[in-house]
Amino acid sequence: MGVLSLSELQPGMVLEQPLLNDKGVMLLPGGTRLTEKHLALFKQWGVRRAAIEGVGRETPAGDAAAQLNPELLAAIDEALEAKFTPDDGEIMTEVRRIVRKMAIEEAARRKRDEL
Repeated sequence: MGVLSLSELQPGMVLEQPLLNDKGVMLLPGGTRLTEKHLALFKQWGVRRAAIEGVGRETPAGDAAAQLNPELLAAIDEALEAKFTPDDGEIMTEVRRIVRKMAIEEAARRKRDEL
């Protein structure tokens, strides 16, 4: 299963499983193809990430992400979500993706160096 953060979601992506809010209420069923309207509502709904069909564990940061525990990945995503918003535009979304990849690779490097 591939889980992407809010800023990585794009129209046309398909939910791999139902999208739930923090109280466990289903917001959208699995198999839903995301639209611009969904993405705009996700911020209001408090959605931070979603499981997307066809996205592997290696996406988008490669094998480095597989080396890290989920809590650290979540902390990286939360820190980036505080700095970047979906309304930032295409260029800043790409900058965020690159920064996320670099942060994950750096964390994986530090973990390897500790061993």
